[in-house]
Amino acid sequence: MRKGFTLVELLIVIILIAVLAAIAIPRFASQKQTSKEAALKRSLWMVREAPERFHADTGAYPQRLSRLNDLPTEFSEGTFPVLERNGTWGTRPAADYRGPYLGMEAGSKVTATQPNPLGGTFTSNTQTPIDPISGLPYNYRYSNGRVNVTSSATGRDSRGIQFSQY
Repeated sequence: MRKGFTLVELLIVIILIAVLAAIAIPRFASQKQTSKEAALKRSLWMVREAPERFHADTGAYPQRLSRLNDLPTEFSEGTFPVLERNGTWGTRPAADYRGPYLGMEAGSKVTATQPNPLGGTFTSNTQTPIDPISGLPYNYRYSNGRVNVTSSATGRDSRGIQFSQY
């Protein structure tokens, strides 16, 4: 009596493993995209709520999303820039700011010196909310007295829905 397997038995086992792998691998490969889509939905919810909380505290909207994570100590001039309901730039007393309004999971840490629309420049050591699909900042627009935050990703998700529709 021989010990071991015949060539046919080995080939059958290899074919079975290949078939199982062909079924399982695409399912697991799509999980990465599905998890990014779930992260985008969660992050969008947080980023959309933050300007509304900012507005509830200050009566205006932030100039840009990165302003939502400023610390009150960053307003050395005693005021901070805002976007008024009528679409013009304005300022509010630093005492009105109750931020930061976003958490670490909603963006990435950046330090930048940027022009201030009200004159001069400011150094921002804050987070810029980043879209987990595109890796770019979210689209932030103001119209009709409201802010709108949308995904900066192009294309469609795994169910065929455009990212801009999220």
